[in-house]
Amino acid sequence: MTNTYTYSAFGLIIDSEIELKELPDTKGTPDVTIWFGNVPENLGNFSYKGVCFETMPKKLLLKPLNIARYLITNGNEITIEPIDKSNVQAIRLFLLGSAMGALLHQRNILPLHGSSIGFNDQAVVFAGVSGSGKSTLAAMFNKTGFPSLADDISAISIINEKPVLLPGISQIKLWHDAIIKLKINPSNLLKVRSELEKYYYPVNNYNFANAITLKRIYILSIRNQGGIEIEMVSGIEKFNLLKTNTYRYNFVRGMNLEVEHFKMATNLASKIEICKISRESKGFEIEKLADIVISDLNRF
Repeated sequence: MTNTYTYSAFGLIIDSEIELKELPDTKGTPDVTIWFGNVPENLGNFSYKGVCFETMPKKLLLKPLNIARYLITNGNEITIEPIDKSNVQAIRLFLLGSAMGALLHQRNILPLHGSSIGFNDQAVVFAGVSGSGKSTLAAMFNKTGFPSLADDISAISIINEKPVLLPGISQIKLWHDAIIKLKINPSNLLKVRSELEKYYYPVNNYNFANAITLKRIYILSIRNQGGIEIEMVSGIEKFNLLKTNTYRYNFVRGMNLEVEHFKMATNLASKIEICKISRESKGFEIEKLADIVISDLNRF
């Protein structure tokens, strides 16, 4: 009989045949099952094809090269067929990243490409393109005592007409330059993948399981001019920013979920404050940025 593990993440109870040390243990009837099995090399009647994936309604085939094939179905099942069985670390990485993002889309949960922290019993999301500093900022907050609630994927839902964050994977992943900026010795850290200069940052774990009221979303961006600027956005721009910063939006298009995504993002935009933060590309002053964000959070 195959051993299974039961975890909680993104507001879901997950039964898994693969051990996921990144997630807190729990008990209960599973919402999602992750198991090893046969996965086809291609979807017969796919509606959309992208780099390393194919989709059809309520189904996505993910196939990162030489790692594994993942079949995500109906928002409640992920089947994994490893290609390189020895590379368990990479198999987990894609499972908890792109595969889980596809599953959240199938469940009509909005995954933003961002990191989240707890602030006065509420959640704050830092979203933005890769390299904008969202994980570094979240790590800086965690280093000074704020709980890490999610990294890379910040899952948002609306419960009782209120936006909430569904805590995900609190372990933060940082590139080498960010680790140095936070004054940590990378030689003491585990690499995300052996061939990458990216590391698991040792967060202060809090293991939140329940939905947390969402206070604000910050969209980080980089510009050429100096200084740091925070701007509250409104109207259609809020929706556009949510769409732009949706995790793996091409999965939405491929699985014919545009209508569901539009309704969710529009509803969220009407209920939450969204701010843009622009900073200079050179001389990333992480302590100064964190102080500015705290002042902004305390004003409202």
